[in-house]
Amino acid sequence: MPSADDGIRPAGFIDAKTARMLRLLKPWKASLPALAFFFVWYWIALCRLDDKGELTLSSFTSGAWFFLGFPFFTIFGLVYAAFIARQVRNRKQWLLWLMISLSIVLLVASIHDSLPVSRLEAIIGKRAARLSRIERLRVADSFNAGITTEGVITGPNELLNLIDQHRSLRKAPKDVIRRPILGEAVPESAECREDDLAVFFRDPATGRIWFRARSGPPRP
Repeated sequence: MPSADDGIRPAGFIDAKTARMLRLLKPWKASLPALAFFFVWYWIALCRLDDKGELTLSSFTSGAWFFLGFPFFTIFGLVYAAFIARQVRNRKQWLLWLMISLSIVLLVASIHDSLPVSRLEAIIGKRAARLSRIERLRVADSFNAGITTEGVITGPNELLNLIDQHRSLRKAPKDVIRRPILGEAVPESAECREDDLAVFFRDPATGRIWFRARSGPPRP
């Protein structure tokens, strides 16, 4: 049984075993911020994106895998929080600061990877992304079809060729299905290039490029 000094007493809804497990999270001033930090990182790493050219916080929403993996990642979050709390209790400052430093680096990397430019780079390459202006970019995950990215971008005349160099695209057949992308109809005059996971349409009159790309084939 926990003693009075432990600060946690078994109650009608908390048995002695649970009380002992909760003691691993003491001091709360260390474990609760650590747990909050973990879930902020977890949310950012799995968030969806809908950028309409003016990036705001509302451009980011919770991803499907954030909810699906929540019970599993809660366990990891508690382990992380308990580890931080243990270092505070044992006064191992060097290990505590090492863990905090690594956590900050991981958070910064996740923020960087979630930005529109980073998401676009993953699809069309760094050279093409640097020359592009994003009109609309939407990134959404799913339970069985990976990550789908749809976008409308503009840039110089050689933009599609740069994307081709990055992805080794092939010319699509003339009867390719031109489904609307982000609610916009693709002009019949638009040049089309594709690979196994992406399709790109370029309007020669305006230079606008519509695209849809998946991270992988749908699972059965």
